[in-house]
Amino acid sequence: MKEKFILIVFIFVIILSACSPRISKQLYKSLPPLDLTNDVKVLSLTDSIPVISAQLGTIKVEDSGMTTKCKYEDFIEVAKIEARKAGGNAIKVIEHIPPHAERHGLGFYYSNCHQITVMVLKIPGLTKK
Repeated sequence: MKEKFILIVFIFVIILSACSPRISKQLYKSLPPLDLTNDVKVLSLTDSIPVISAQLGTIKVEDSGMTTKCKYEDFIEVAKIEARKAGGNAIKVIEHIPPHAERHGLGFYYSNCHQITVMVLKIPGLTKK
């Protein structure tokens, strides 16, 4: 009976993780995490990075193959959560690959999901929302 329970829990965990996007982080500097009351400012592809900001690293949010919530806004929210964990109060979108686009350097890789890469920033003077 115990083995069946463990197997069911294991399968459940695999299914849940398969539905989540793949997150890759490359952090140069990590600060204390911010709590959920802190807003994370989103800078688009065309916005410039404020001169006074500190770059903490990059986060890539991609389709895991079975990702269910994969709209652009969903992936931005995931990136904001990860930025808070790294102590960042802003993200700058540096790459956006829309669904069904050709993947750089890997030939054709089709996905129903958006793919984004963001730079995590700490901008002095940004306040809680």
